[in-house]
Formats: sequence, structure tokens, C-alpha cells
Amino acid sequence: MVVIPQITEARRKRGGFTLLEVLLSAVILGGLTILLLAMANRTFTLWGDGEQRRKHQREAQASLRMIGEDLRSAVIIPDDKDSLMIRPEKTGNSLFFLVSHPTERRQPGIKGDLCVSGYFTAPDPLGNGGRNLYRFHASGDEVIQAIQDRSLEKLYDSAAPGKPNTELLARDIAELHLSPVFPNHSGKYPEALYVTVTALNRSDMQKIMGDEADRQSIESLLGKRGTSLSSLITLPPAREVIRTR
Repeated sequence: MVVIPQITEARRKRGGFTLLEVLLSAVILGGLTILLLAMANRTFTLWGDGEQRRKHQREAQASLRMIGEDLRSAVIIPDDKDSLMIRPEKTGNSLFFLVSHPTERRQPGIKGDLCVSGYFTAPDPLGNGGRNLYRFHASGDEVIQAIQDRSLEKLYDSAAPGKPNTELLARDIAELHLSPVFPNHSGKYPEALYVTVTALNRSDMQKIMGDEADRQSIESLLGKRGTSLSSLITLPPAREVIRTR
């Protein structure tokens, strides 16, 4: 009668868990849950970054195609340096030039075949910390008048986000960089332009938008985090334009 209770008590002790064991199991389970959540978050972050880079790449490719189409129809006037103007900016360059589009690309009712195209980056007018690539376009009488008055640069200065003559081309473009290629490293006008478009995500973009950002830190960030696409675009030869009053 005395042995049976002792065996029952031993079995009861072996079949249960102590409070320490329960707490330890909870800690291990919590740690594994946190680790799995961190891995899932990292996976989603990498996927989001990859998708953003693919989006940037698509928009940069489309931008390069449009820039190339315009530049291949550029009108370079030997005695007018403003017919092809590359301006230095805080991040890269801006580009403005005369262009003569093929007949099928001209707008109906426009006088003359000369137009102006321009490409530049500027802060998003919504003030969200972004920077975008814009395309400027002018045609008709205002272009003819600007050529006659030698005031093309003044016409270029009218380009600005939100204006009717300026359209949004691609979002989150941090830099448009242009490198002229001269024949035999000489000559007044380039025979080609090496065009690079660099996209950057919005959070990194804000780091280069501030006034305290210097050129070295901007280039370092663009090199590490930017998505760049480049194209070598051949320019047509310079040609004379007859000025009439």
C-alpha cells in the first residue's frame, strides 16, 4: 500500500514541465518568430528595391530613346553657340538645342521646321523631396524670333516644371550627365554626345537635395545607390541657317 503512491508521484513529476522550461521554450519560440519576421521583411525590402530599380531602368531607357531621337535631328549652327547648349548644374547637366523634326512628327499649323528641345532635372514641384527629368519644347514664331534676335538662351530660361512648354519625362532622376565627343579631340562642335541618366530612390534623393551636399558626396551616393544607363548619340553635321527679317 505504501509503494503505489511513490510510483504515481514519480510518474507525475516525469510527465510535467517546470516553469523554467516553459519560459525557456517561450523565449526560444519568440526569438525564432522575430528572426523569421526579420527575414521576411528583408525579403520584401529586397524585392521592393529590385522592383524600384526595374522601374527606374524602364523610365531611363525611354528617356534615352527620346533624347536620342531629338539629338539625331539637331540643327547645329556654326555661328550660334546657343544652338547646342550644355549647362553645368548641381547634379550633372542640362541640355538645350535646336531641332528640325521630320514632317510626320511636326505639329500641324506650326510655321517653319525649326523647334527647340531641352532636357534637365529639377526638384519635384510637389515638394516631396524628389527630383525628376523634364523635357522642354518650343516651336513656331517664338523659335524663329529667338534665332533672329540671338536670344535662344532666354527662350531656354523659360523652361520650368509645371509650365505648358515643359513635360515630365521620368520620375526620380537624380542626374543627367553629358560628355561631348569631339572629332580627333578637336573642333568647335562635338560629333556625338555620351548621355547618362541616373535614377535614385526617393530617400537617397533627399540626401543630395540639401544645400549642404557637396559634389563629392553626391557622386559617391550616385555611384553606390544609383541606377545609370548610358548611350552614345551621334549628332548631325553643323549647317548654315539663313536669317531673314
